[in-house]
Amino acid sequence: DSNSLGRLKLFGAVLNQMELDPTGRLATLYVDHALAAGCGGSYEDTDGLINMPLTVKDIQAVVFFKENDGPLDWRISMRSKGTIDINAVAKQFGGGGHKNASGCSATGSIAELKRTFREKIVEAIDAAGAK
Repeated sequence: DSNSLGRLKLFGAVLNQMELDPTGRLATLYVDHALAAGCGGSYEDTDGLINMPLTVKDIQAVVFFKENDGPLDWRISMRSKGTIDINAVAKQFGGGGHKNASGCSATGSIAELKRTFREKIVEAIDAAGAK
């Protein structure tokens, strides 16, 4: 066991503010520089965190926003289960990856980006027929 206390606190803080869409199929996570510093952690400490919500049976996809160079600059990672093509969403924003693991970058307020990605990912879940 070699995790830092900052990593543990950061996992807890990010998971504590996790949001679910109304159907409970999409989990939204985010971390900014202030939250990471306040927990005594770093962005590297979030490695693997995106996969934790997918261990819940009903959650079909996860989107994780990480602040880049400022409050309007975000790196977005996405994961999904089964036939849900999350890569199609990433490509709409100039990103890429694989069907179940993709990412991209975007600018805008976190509230605006959460809303946009929630809509697009829920559409992908619905298109795959995931319940």
